[in-house]
Amino acid sequence: MTISPSGNSRVILHVLDDSAGWEQRLAIGQLLDRLPCGIAQHVAALTGFQRDALPRQIPNLNWLSFPPSLPIAAAPTLSKLFDRHNVDIVHAWGTSAAIAACAASSPPVILQLFDPVAAVRDARKLRTLARREKFAISCGSAIVRRRLAESGVPIDRTVVIRPGIDFAALSRSRRGDLRTRLGIAVDDFVVLVPEPVMRDDGAFDVFWATALLNDLHGKFKIIVPGASNEQRRIAEFAATVPSIPCLIRPGADVRFEELVGIADVLGVAPRGDISTTSISFAMAAGVPVIGSATYSVAELIANKVNGLLFKRPSGKGVSAAIARLLSDRESQKRCKGAAHGQAFQVFGLRRYIDQTMRLYENASNGVAPGEDITDSAMAG
Repeated sequence: MTISPSGNSRVILHVLDDSAGWEQRLAIGQLLDRLPCGIAQHVAALTGFQRDALPRQIPNLNWLSFPPSLPIAAAPTLSKLFDRHNVDIVHAWGTSAAIAACAASSPPVILQLFDPVAAVRDARKLRTLARREKFAISCGSAIVRRRLAESGVPIDRTVVIRPGIDFAALSRSRRGDLRTRLGIAVDDFVVLVPEPVMRDDGAFDVFWATALLNDLHGKFKIIVPGASNEQRRIAEFAATVPSIPCLIRPGADVRFEELVGIADVLGVAPRGDISTTSISFAMAAGVPVIGSATYSVAELIANKVNGLLFKRPSGKGVSAAIARLLSDRESQKRCKGAAHGQAFQVFGLRRYIDQTMRLYENASNGVAPGEDITDSAMAG
């Protein structure tokens, strides 16, 4: 990041809305901790934002109150923040945050998107925002960029920057005592599903497959992370089924990046698009991925190369397909090393910081967001 002509460092304002979850928390925490000290950073949160989504205690957090259905109403307060801090770049962590920032006649705005479903759901709003001269979308995966292009968002307003992963932190999680604290035995086989747990993400199917194997063979556990309506639905169903208990609900206080370090398999069985950040973390942690062969999953996982894929059947057959792959320990072992090695090349934390700084520079200079930024999953 260069220094502005006045001699002052760049000033970044991160704006979060109620869509922020563990992916946003991790990414913004990495930027707050690792961007050069010459770059000043401030954080603002719109109404509905959950404080526990913050990466840490931020002493100067700005709370912006507005009707949740009308984010544009936060624009006057944001405009005052821009003036007070001489903001050079707004990094919006959600569509509502981007709408509010653009309405405030702000500096260049960068919208961070991890979820391809949001890319389609908010397409009309995003097409409108893309008409703004200095507006860019940082996509956490290629499937997000693809869905934006299919929805009519100009491709030259988007760039793919893969998540950054702290490999040392993952290693510490594996060496810690979290398995013991969650009541997991040394010889238990632990299946984890991605967070957030949603109805169409297939978490229920993974639970059912794990419960079946646990009844047949014992020593299978499944972790359903976070707190969501779907997680509660799975728990309520598990309580009514006369089977050997296998469900672990660690609660929102235990973070996904800690849980992936103690898992033996990540089970991903969506019917359609999902965010791929959880898959990235599983690869980095050396945790085999078992998933349905949707575009999202197949973007990172090749069957019997770095993970195990199945064609999602209709009806009840999906749980049987998952169970077969969960039982295939030899194939999981073969795929584990390949995935871990690829993760070092694709999801490095230094690369994420450098590419984000380059994006900030591109936005400031009014050039294409993807100038001098290469998707690390496609490089080489």
